[in-house]
Amino acid sequence: MRRLMYPLALLLATLPSSMSLYAEDESSENSAGKEPDWVAEIERNPLLPPPVHSAADEKDPHLLKELNQPSLPELLETPFSESLQLLADVHDVHIHLQQGNLEDIGLDARTPITLSLPGETSISMRSILHHQLRLLSPEVTWNIVDGDIVVSTYESNHEFSPVRVYPISPLLFDSPEEYRFEAGPDKRLDSLVQILKSSSSGWWVDTDGEGGQARPLKMSSGHGIAVRQTRAAQQEVAVLLTTLESIEARHREGDATPALSKHAFCSYAMNVERQLRKAEFRIRDKLRTEVEADFIQVSLQEVVDFYSDLFQIPIRIDQTALDEEGLSVDAEVTYFGHQELRFVLDGVLSQIDCDYYFDHEMLVIAPAYRCDEMMSTCVYDVTDLIAANELSPVPGPADLTAVDDEDARNSQLQGAGGGGGGFFKVGSPTVSMTPASLSVDPPAQQAFDSAGSTKHENSLVDAILHTTSREWEAVEGYGGTIQFYETANARMLIVHQNRRTQEEVAELLEGMRQLKEK
Repeated sequence: MRRLMYPLALLLATLPSSMSLYAEDESSENSAGKEPDWVAEIERNPLLPPPVHSAADEKDPHLLKELNQPSLPELLETPFSESLQLLADVHDVHIHLQQGNLEDIGLDARTPITLSLPGETSISMRSILHHQLRLLSPEVTWNIVDGDIVVSTYESNHEFSPVRVYPISPLLFDSPEEYRFEAGPDKRLDSLVQILKSSSSGWWVDTDGEGGQARPLKMSSGHGIAVRQTRAAQQEVAVLLTTLESIEARHREGDATPALSKHAFCSYAMNVERQLRKAEFRIRDKLRTEVEADFIQVSLQEVVDFYSDLFQIPIRIDQTALDEEGLSVDAEVTYFGHQELRFVLDGVLSQIDCDYYFDHEMLVIAPAYRCDEMMSTCVYDVTDLIAANELSPVPGPADLTAVDDEDARNSQLQGAGGGGGGFFKVGSPTVSMTPASLSVDPPAQQAFDSAGSTKHENSLVDAILHTTSREWEAVEGYGGTIQFYETANARMLIVHQNRRTQEEVAELLEGMRQLKEK
């Protein structure tokens, strides 16, 4: 073998006069005679922290754009790993499957999955990816790491959790009229942190023992919340905070531009949520179409296929959940009548103890218990229904502490509950409407009338808790959560519940508006 050998003198001759064999690689700026800013900074501070760069996912506009692009899947008994590669090829992105983590929880990446859409219907690449993962297991999720999509388990996904800071001062400060129920912006900030945790699907260390963290930032320069969570949970946090501020800004005089909407990640998260919510409402509109149903001993699969093709509704059947309950898509149903399609679906699915919910641009059919667990967050603007300072705030689940003794409960009015990221968290059925943990002077705030009830009870929340049909964490100790939040110019309800309960809450509030108009 011949080696190419160059004399040292020749090698030195090829180097520019300004360089040596041990010279550092200079930037293009330096070659133009201008040193990078960090050179002067290091001169002043040799212990200079590392430079801050934007998140890798935010530096890849192609990936973010493709996630929103429409996609037409046609997967028929396709191995899961192969289905991911097909999706990556179509959209020219990189998808990395952490197969070892899947194997650790007993999942096989070669498991075949089937996913198709009716006719020319399409949904976004993001939603296709979501449903591909759900077809394998609810324990599988995805994240963006260094510009690539990484598919892994929920547990390992937390290793890639970014930290984001959200400025929220407009949600904390009052109008000149003093707000009598809370002790200023600091206490309200603590309350808002608990609302984020109870309204998110993410795991939280405080409530689940593992997962993300959210901490208030109380600074003279401004208030904020620092959140470390998975990308999906961060998007939920961003959407909730931006929505609250948007509603506050809508009722504010003068400049109504919410500050969070200028936050790059919040803006992106809001656009994603708008796309998903618009798809849900399009499906809801189709479900209100009147149809003539005439099914006699027809399989569930045939009924679903018929209406999916007829109205171009993307429908996925959660086969795994059905199998766990011993249910089958071949189960025969009988139904006839002239009704809206949503009522026909209710009648058909109830025969086999199933229901449906909306998830990432699709209608998903699953056992009824599973649909009850599938919760989403809605923010209801009740500024037109509730006057300023009319109702007290409701403490978040993490603010409640169990009190069994009746005398102690009368003096403290605190209950216990688990907040956080799971669909259902065990807690106390005790309901507390006066925020002991949020008041400046708890004894004064918690005065009792002759009937033994609190002086300032949140009657709206109480009515919702006790007139809707599904479970609430504040009542049964498990289920959904509801929070009343008031800003200087707006009053809002933040409800984390399943589809049917959200519909009941909306109907109750509409009834209040009709009563107000009379």
